[in-house]
Amino acid sequence: MEIVLPIAHRRRSVAGAMATDRVRSARASWQARGLGVVAAVLAGGAAALTPAVRVMGAVALAQPLPIPGSVALPPYGSAVFSPPRVGPLPSPQLVVTSVADTPVTVTYTADALGTLAATAEPGRIVLVATPDDLNAQCDASGQQPPHVSCTAVQPNGPPLAHRVNIGTLPLDTPPAVAVRAGWNLLAGPPETTLAGAVSPLYTLDPGATAYRTVPAGVPLTAGVGYWAYFSQTMTTPLALGPSAGTRPLALARGQYTLVGNPFPTAALISGTLDRAVVYDPATGYQDAPRTSDVRQAVILKPGQGVWLYATAAPVVISPEMLVQ
Repeated sequence: MEIVLPIAHRRRSVAGAMATDRVRSARASWQARGLGVVAAVLAGGAAALTPAVRVMGAVALAQPLPIPGSVALPPYGSAVFSPPRVGPLPSPQLVVTSVADTPVTVTYTADALGTLAATAEPGRIVLVATPDDLNAQCDASGQQPPHVSCTAVQPNGPPLAHRVNIGTLPLDTPPAVAVRAGWNLLAGPPETTLAGAVSPLYTLDPGATAYRTVPAGVPLTAGVGYWAYFSQTMTTPLALGPSAGTRPLALARGQYTLVGNPFPTAALISGTLDRAVVYDPATGYQDAPRTSDVRQAVILKPGQGVWLYATAAPVVISPEMLVQ
């Protein structure tokens, strides 16, 4: 199946000197909505974490915690997990940063998979991002209090430190997405139903050559994009869904695949992406915005779907900590 998309190339570029202001702006915006997550380290510069932990380049300066180990991170706290030093070089490190305004408990084990678990307080979901790692995969356990377990999380050797970023979102502030009259390319967290959409929805499974119809009242599948028709401009709510984190996307390599943002926040898609295309009823098809760093990761708004064309794996999607 060939999809012809008239696209004007667009890139979002942010100067490195504006990185600190971008973090502050994102933090202020998300705190106002009850979500506390920002990236620990920005490409092209160092960012302050807490008075006890700061980053120079990408190497955290702090008293490391043993592996395996557990720590209760206070609001906006950070911790460094590191195995015992062997030889003259510094040990690899795993830097865990929370910008949640409530405590989060983090446990990291030294098993073959490198498992990190994050637990939020009752009444909140927890979100986890592993921005340096395309192999990590996070899954919610469904237990109370809300809990996410991420596998394949490994420290990096010197001079780099692997990063994990954590935030929480209160269950009493469900997000919503603005839609326009006409066809919209949408997605959402699990348990989301697109209120106001005309049935059916349309989606394209990886490797398929024809659309599959989905009744409008059926909850969306996380990570899948849908065509949804609305008879009028309106706002439709998204479910908060369970706790979540970085996850791989199912793609048909060498052809367009319809995927979407599975989080109640903005998202980043990282990997080798040949093309990423979004759609708006008012402007039509256009290139999805990307980050200005070397990754050129695709940025999705909450509730947004996207056409992806990729010829290499893996491709992962994570909660984005810098996009408002």
